[in-house]
Amino acid sequence: LYRDLAVEAACMRALACQKLAATEPSRARDAGDAFQRVVLEFADHPKADEARYQIARLERGSGDNARSLSVLEAIGPDDPNYRLARFEIVSLRFENWKRQPADSPERTTAYDELLTEVRRFETLAEASDVERRLRVSLLAVEAALGTNRLDDATARLKVTGPISDTLPASSPTAAQHHYLAMTLAARQDRPADVLQEARWLADKAETPAYRQAVAIQV
Repeated sequence: LYRDLAVEAACMRALACQKLAATEPSRARDAGDAFQRVVLEFADHPKADEARYQIARLERGSGDNARSLSVLEAIGPDDPNYRLARFEIVSLRFENWKRQPADSPERTTAYDELLTEVRRFETLAEASDVERRLRVSLLAVEAALGTNRLDDATARLKVTGPISDTLPASSPTAAQHHYLAMTLAARQDRPADVLQEARWLADKAETPAYRQAVAIQV
């Protein structure tokens, strides 16, 4: 009983510091230290798994991608946060890809690493987790366009189309799908398809940036 109370108190302190860090970035270290205390002092408690995941998120917020990847990779399949960890890893791999110089071998390697993680997440994601499945796949599409793998982008957009259609038009992720489809059509010189996607975005997208992109493309 006392041990459960102790771990709950430690987690509440960590979560409080994490909330404060949202408005006071200097408190992020306090939050990290508090979650680390949970991991060290209550290693065999289920709350330690959640603490490890939160540490990885804090590390990501600090911009230390290598450290974040290391922490997230350490989260095993038996951990209830495993799927979320793999989702975060996809995002980190995408950020690593963006940082590499265009047309460099490093960018090609980063693209391949991203695809590996995308495919892994797609095998893990629950069918009901439509939003995350689509977001992950669209990161792969964006990277394919940026690495000049237009065939990859074409094949993946054919798969994501039906998934996007299940989301409400107000969804930013659905709008992103149509924006990337419009971008690909422009790269492949398919003006009719550009206008079709532009019309969808002009009529339904609620994000101003996508409406601006429509004006530019048209």
